[in-house]
Amino acid sequence: MCGRAGARTKGSRVLHKVRLLIFAAGRARGARVIPVAALAGVLVHRGWKLIPVQELVPLWREHRGRRWCWSWW
Repeated sequence: MCGRAGARTKGSRVLHKVRLLIFAAGRARGARVIPVAALAGVLVHRGWKLIPVQELVPLWREHRGRRWCWSWW
């Protein structure tokens, strides 16, 4: 299985990647008209979804009040 994508065989995964490659190659010129701010917003949104929010609260409580110690000093 291929995670949440739903692919069940290696062939379906390869076919999906080939289709993405063809689509990206065909739309390369169109990417220039997308505003940089919109691309930045998409990246921030995707990055935010990668943060495990449930793990941040215990981490914040554990390190609250401590001074950061930089390893390179």
